[in-house]
Amino acid sequence: MPKKFANLTIDDPALTQPWHKIDYFELLQHMEQHNFHTTIAFIPRNFMLTEDQVAQLFRERNDRYSIVQHGNNHD
Repeated sequence: MPKKFANLTIDDPALTQPWHKIDYFELLQHMEQHNFHTTIAFIPRNFMLTEDQVAQLFRERNDRYSIVQHGNNHD
């Protein structure tokens, strides 16, 4: 049976809560409500900014969130 999929990709955010106007926990509610997935295009230099609660969210909810390393710090 055919399935429909949607993926939101966010470029270069830090895994901090919130990041600019993105609240990762609120975004999760929208993903569940509208059945989509979000991928974070993550640059390595943002690693040191990662907050434990956000990292835990990504580990626990890998059905909704994924991370892909992109680029090399924009150097």
